[in-house]
Amino acid sequence: MRMRRKPWTEIELADCPFLIDLPSTHIGQWRGFFRKDQPVHLEIGCGKGVATAKMARENPGINYIAIDEVRHVLAVSVRNVRAAYGDDPIDNIVFSAVDAMMIHDTFNADDGIGRIYISFPNPWDERAKHHKRRLTHPRQLLQYRAFMQPGGEIWFKTDDDALFTASRRYFNEAGFEITYLTDDLHASGFSPNYVSEHEMLYTQQGKRIHFCIAKIKDGGTQNMGNFFEKNRAALENFTKVSTSVGARADYVQGGGGNTSAKLQDGMMAIKASGYCLKDIRPDAAYAVLDYEALRKFYHGSEPTDFEDVEKAGSDQAKRHTQVIEGLAPLRPSVEAGFHSILDNYVAHSHSVYANLCTCSKELADIAAKALADADYTWGWVPYVDPGARLTFSIRDELKRVEADTGRRPAAIFMQNHGLIAHADDPDECVRIHTDVNDRIARAFGLVNGCFPEVSVRDIGDGLCEAVCPYLTEALKSGEFTEKFMLESPLYPDQLVFLTGSFAFGKDAPAEGMAIANPETGAVTFNMPAAKAQVIAETLCAIVFIVRNIAKNGYTLSTLGEKAKQFIANWESEKYRKSLAGK
Repeated sequence: MRMRRKPWTEIELADCPFLIDLPSTHIGQWRGFFRKDQPVHLEIGCGKGVATAKMARENPGINYIAIDEVRHVLAVSVRNVRAAYGDDPIDNIVFSAVDAMMIHDTFNADDGIGRIYISFPNPWDERAKHHKRRLTHPRQLLQYRAFMQPGGEIWFKTDDDALFTASRRYFNEAGFEITYLTDDLHASGFSPNYVSEHEMLYTQQGKRIHFCIAKIKDGGTQNMGNFFEKNRAALENFTKVSTSVGARADYVQGGGGNTSAKLQDGMMAIKASGYCLKDIRPDAAYAVLDYEALRKFYHGSEPTDFEDVEKAGSDQAKRHTQVIEGLAPLRPSVEAGFHSILDNYVAHSHSVYANLCTCSKELADIAAKALADADYTWGWVPYVDPGARLTFSIRDELKRVEADTGRRPAAIFMQNHGLIAHADDPDECVRIHTDVNDRIARAFGLVNGCFPEVSVRDIGDGLCEAVCPYLTEALKSGEFTEKFMLESPLYPDQLVFLTGSFAFGKDAPAEGMAIANPETGAVTFNMPAAKAQVIAETLCAIVFIVRNIAKNGYTLSTLGEKAKQFIANWESEKYRKSLAGK
């Protein structure tokens, strides 16, 4: 049953102190939204909140988190909760708009969730191969397990016979044991049972309500397959490519860049959003997607087919993200789309050498001269915001270069963004990435590896400072201003890492800030050292690129206002920034 959109939705939600926006930025912090530290229960798909309101009102000793992906549905829930509480304080329930398919981005074990309620979800016909979207499918149950407390329970209700039968099997496969089960909840005498509008309607229609309680089994997780053993060689090569590129600050700063590897069964491992390339191991810091399904989407459609192409691409990535037993469920890079259409191993970096080329308006001419005698072909795309449109642009460039040369380009320059190198062999992927950077560095009269060393040191009182004479000299020269650093970004990461975290001034930095003194060039940080390192590397990279482009007589290219607004309002980048340096 689809509820009509309410014209008063945003007014109701804007005035709601117990609605939590940007839920993925609060992962591990949900207990802090409640006045009392007490057990936490989660309702997935709260609907109109009729049962939710009654449940929370009658159980003040429990904190409730109620989620639904539809905002106008949440608005109705908020009204029902306000009506149920009357003049009493609403202090044991919060609401949030969350896509259950990506719930692992929103909660972790620190949130203390001991029970989940799933009532009357979409049954998704198994014959139509939609069953993986069921809220009780094993890949969903494994997401829940990753953040639930030991011995946690799922209370599940449905009127759908086929869904209930399949769910009993799903619970067992995902390491749950059913401790209570009935095929006629209302005749069973089970209590408490909080009745929703759906449940009242189905009961009036004479339908029986199936209900069960599934508890996490003691003794660890179930064996869901031999993913790691089956993909051992590819995952080790993936790690090698990732650490080779990610170990150098001149190739990536902080959590910038990403890598991927094609696996068996049409799967792809890709660096998780917010993580560093150097963090990747065969069992850590990456997500797994069905790349064949993503590739089919991008080869079988056009941007004009969709009212909102970015949402369509994002939905595809969410839908095809897999949950692997023994692997933390993480959010894949937003650039998973273009990885899916490239070769077996992909390295995308924000190298300062490649970005000398991509941040010059003469990009194509510089690349053509530098790579004239390379043993591989190359292509380039004008600046496109990261996401689905960028994937379509890269797809079209792959076709163009192959039509012109008879070979797919092994290197792709992305204007004001970075470099992609890809190959079916991991060593060849790294070789191409290195060779491109060598050639571009030489084109600018430089040597690959000449980027200044950057570090931070503790100076006491919770502060640290940048250690990089090159950066210090540049910041006190007057050549670089706060306005330039924040309002003329060269590439997205400059906005992501500096906005709201960096300024010029002479006072000590407030918590979470980096302050550059324009008289001394010193940069002081009031933040964890890892985050300070990211900002110091980013500042040094900007100076390095700007100066060397000017020295060689080229024209600096910066992001336009439209691109800046896109990045500033992009939830994925807020999420990535929240993890930077952790």
